Amino acid sequence: MKRIAVFQTDLKIGGIQNSLISLLDELSHKEVQIDLFLGEMIEPHSGWNNISIRKMRRYSSLFKFIPFSFAHAMNKRRFDKEKYDLVIDYNGYAFDTAHGSLSCNAEKHVIWVHSDYDTRIKYNKKFRILWRMMKGKYARFDQAVVVSPGAEKSFKRLLGDKIPTRILPNLVDAEKILRMKEEQVKMNLDASKYHLVTMGRMVHSKGFDLLLELFSSVLKHRKDMVLHLIGDGEEKDKLEAQAERLGLADSVVFWGNQKNPYAIMDRMDGFAFTPRYEGQGLVLLEAKILGLEIFTTRQMEKFNVMISGVDDLEKALIEAAKKTKEYQQLKEYNSEVRKEIQELML
Repeated sequence: MKRIAVFQTDLKIGGIQNSLISLLDELSHKEVQIDLFLGEMIEPHSGWNNISIRKMRRYSSLFKFIPFSFAHAMNKRRFDKEKYDLVIDYNGYAFDTAHGSLSCNAEKHVIWVHSDYDTRIKYNKKFRILWRMMKGKYARFDQAVVVSPGAEKSFKRLLGDKIPTRILPNLVDAEKILRMKEEQVKMNLDASKYHLVTMGRMVHSKGFDLLLELFSSVLKHRKDMVLHLIGDGEEKDKLEAQAERLGLADSVVFWGNQKNPYAIMDRMDGFAFTPRYEGQGLVLLEAKILGLEIFTTRQMEKFNVMISGVDDLEKALIEAAKKTKEYQQLKEYNSEVRKEIQELML
């Protein structure tokens, strides 16, 4: 039986966390033994009989601002005595997960790439600094797993072809989403209006501020649209103030984090997504499963299979109309992803 070690900072709310949970749910039914190293201990999810939760050492955040080769050498290795077939740094960003992964004795070391690094560097000054410090770590891994063709192209623009890559999109548990949508939720929606929704962490990269500006322009042409935002984050207060400043208070609803966002999304008519950069927008696939009409840019097509963007997002929203929903299981998509998982891990 193969032994795999997976390193991740936490399993809290977030796209990386959700995708990892879906991956572990898939592997929990396979002939494999997994050690999941987290920065904080949690109770294993139901059915994870072959997955052991182990505590990963957390290091000072100062190590993020030191070239990885020096930071890695400064800290003693902790897992040399263990032997794995495969070790995965699933986080892809943190020093802790990279250091822990590379400290393991394994046949193969793999690091996940979840984002469009090239564009992220352009928009995020802090990440630009962090990238200079951490970019040397990738050459220490045997392979980088990227979540989309667009993310792979971005990665190669920065580091060339020296590091082998494999495209492995994220699994999406359609059955779970379709089951969760059936939960009753108290909502008082005006059926005469078009209800547009978006979801994600309220941070700069997700572009919710861009969406609010766009929505403000759309409302000048039609008054029957309401924008719903599901999620929380460091920019929530700023976004609420922006909505107030734009005169959108009566047309925008902030839901905050929701234990079951799909029951809310299921009551909506369309899904909008305007990130500054993205590796793979899982929320787009979740919206597709729920039969929502999707409004995003052409830029997102190379980061999301089965998703079509538009050239003029404002025009598309102005012309949006209610449509009969068709729920989707994404069986073919998930089947292809499972084949890639099989080749990499099993």
